[in-house]
Amino acid sequence: YDTTGYLDKYVTGGCLDGITFRNVAVTGEKGEYRGEIIVRGRSATETVRNIRFENVTRFGELVTGKSPDVLVENADQVTFR
Repeated sequence: YDTTGYLDKYVTGGCLDGITFRNVAVTGEKGEYRGEIIVRGRSATETVRNIRFENVTRFGELVTGKSPDVLVENADQVTFR
């Protein structure tokens, strides 16, 4: 997530399509860092789609679309397995 304004200033439109994250583990202890997963397109026309999370865990628990701290905005076909 870009909080610097870099994307708005230097990146023109487009979309991300067809990305798989496989066998990823967020480790450590829960605390201030929650291990958020954010899938966010820039706008309704600059989207993210066909994103797959396979065997992704946070602090030992398998991530699903209903897991805490998972945010999906301006994105289509985001799946968790």
